[in-house]
Amino acid sequence: MTSQRKTLGFLIFTLLLVSLAGTSLAEEEKKDPVIGLALSGGGSWGFSHIGVLEVLEEHGIEVDVIAGTSAGAIVGSLYASGKTVQEIREFADNFRAWDFFVPAIPELGLFSPRGIMNQIKRYIPHDDFSQLEKKFGVLTVDLVKGEIFVFKEGSVSTAVAASSAQPLIFTPVRHEGMLLVDGGVLMNLPDTLAWDLGAEIVIAVSLNENLSFEGAPDGYIDVAIRTYNLLQRSRVLEVKADVVITPDVTGFTGTQVESYELLINQGRIAAEEKIQEILKVIEEFQSK
Repeated sequence: MTSQRKTLGFLIFTLLLVSLAGTSLAEEEKKDPVIGLALSGGGSWGFSHIGVLEVLEEHGIEVDVIAGTSAGAIVGSLYASGKTVQEIREFADNFRAWDFFVPAIPELGLFSPRGIMNQIKRYIPHDDFSQLEKKFGVLTVDLVKGEIFVFKEGSVSTAVAASSAQPLIFTPVRHEGMLLVDGGVLMNLPDTLAWDLGAEIVIAVSLNENLSFEGAPDGYIDVAIRTYNLLQRSRVLEVKADVVITPDVTGFTGTQVESYELLINQGRIAAEEKIQEILKVIEEFQSK
C-alpha cells in the first residue's frame, strides 16, 4: 500500500512538473517582440507621425526602438525621451516656425540649425542618447564623403538638427569633420536602421508614397521642399518593414504647419487602416 502511495505521489509530482513546463513554454511562445518604428521625413507632414503614435498606444502596441529621419527624427526624439503622445501633441500646439527657422549669414544655407537644436534641448534637457527611455537612431548624410552617417550616441539635439538640415534651406551641421544634412537626401524612410537597432518587427511610416501638390508653391522654401520631396519619391527603394503606414498628405504643402491637427488626423486614419495587419504580424511572431 505504501509503495502504491509512493508511486501515485511520484506520478502526481511528474504531471505537475510537466504542466509547469508546458505553461513556461507557452509563456515563452507569447513573448512580446521588440517593435521598431521607422519615421520618415516630410516637413510639416511629419505631424502625421503623432496620429500614428496615438493609434498604436490605443491598441496597446508598445514601441521599443525608433529610427527617424528629419521630421521623423524630431517626433521620434520626443517619443524616445519618454514624452507621452499628449505631451508631443502639446509640442505641436506650441510649434512656431520662427523658433526653428533662425536666419543665418547666407553661405551654406539660409537658416541656422541652432533653432532646431534649441527646441530639442527645451523638450529634452539632458540632450543625451544614453538617457533616452527607448533605443533611438537618427539618419543623416555627410556631404564631405557623400554617405550616410547614423547617430546612436552623443547629443540628441545635434543629431536631430543634422537630420533636419535640408540642403540650401539650413546650414549643414558640422560634426567631427563632417558636414551633415537631412538624411532624406539618401534614405528618407529609415526602416533598415530600425532593424539594425535590434527591432524584431518594424512598422514604417512613409510620408512620400502618395504626396501631390495643388497650386503653385507659396515661397522659395516651398519650392525647395517640393523639389526635394519629388526627388525622394523618384528614388523609392525596396522597403524592408513588416508593415508600412502611408498617411494621405494630398493637398498639404510641406510647410503647412497651421494644418497640424488635420495632418495628425491623417496619421490616425492611416494607422487605423493598418492596425489589424500590425496585430496579425505580432500574433504570428508570438506563435513561432
